Amino acid sequence: MNDNIKLNNLKVCLNAMFQCFAKGEYENALKYALCVLEIREKTLPTDHPNIGKSHYNTGVIYSELGKYEEALEHYTRALEIRKNTLPPDHPDIGKSHYNTGVVYSELGKHEEALEHCTRALEIRKNTLPPDHPDIATTCNYIGYVYSHLCKYEEALEYLTTSLEIYKKVLPPDHPDIAFPINNIGVVYTDLGKYEEALEYLTISLGIRKKSLPPNHRNIATTHNNFGIVYRRLGKYEKALEHYTTALEIRKNTLPKNHPYIANLHTNIGKLYTYVGKYEEALKECVTVYMPPRNEHSRRRN
Repeated sequence: MNDNIKLNNLKVCLNAMFQCFAKGEYENALKYALCVLEIREKTLPTDHPNIGKSHYNTGVIYSELGKYEEALEHYTRALEIRKNTLPPDHPDIGKSHYNTGVVYSELGKHEEALEHCTRALEIRKNTLPPDHPDIATTCNYIGYVYSHLCKYEEALEYLTTSLEIYKKVLPPDHPDIAFPINNIGVVYTDLGKYEEALEYLTISLGIRKKSLPPNHRNIATTHNNFGIVYRRLGKYEKALEHYTTALEIRKNTLPKNHPYIANLHTNIGKLYTYVGKYEEALKECVTVYMPPRNEHSRRRN
């Protein structure tokens, strides 16, 4: 295959990858991403920045598919290449650290997640204005990780910082503002402060309903978190209503074997167990495709 044909194939695969990704066709996007990676690995030096870019893009797609081990493999390789070819505080290294941290957290490895997200925050503070949205995004996720580590004071500190920055630079109903608000609600849930949790989750859901399509996955996240609060309060009908809404949205927007769908089946199964409906609980359990990691779905940005 001559160089012109390879170049044309590369352009075709790149365009197809981005188009499929934009439409949410992640399986197809992955096929094209792997095609791009293969071409670049055959035609470029081992540590070429474009190979790093391909590994990064492939990691993003695997993450969207809920295949976090595969995502981590590609993010790790992208980070290695970027460290070898870019200045230490380059924004792309910050992106790689951030997404690597996100995947580690999805895998339940929160200490590793904190290490990478903290490095991402350092880079972003060194290269961006203090009120940049990317700093807010990183603070939000660090707060999320701290909550998983049961370090709630630190979690609230970072989530509050994220919210303050977002409020300075974004319109009041921007969907990104809902991220730290949702996560603050989750922290209060873990602390047993259910009135405060419901207050924050209500604000988060209101923003998301105003600013996102009705079947957006982040609306499902907030419904799931409402379900957790109501279940702990013993209000099982309300909990089931929110869980069911979240499950319907996720089934319409995620691959059928995505762990977030398994998470909701598990939460609904627990709920049926509490009310003595064991047959319904068993049905939910046998539909679980992958073992859930945490009942909350406090998704990042």
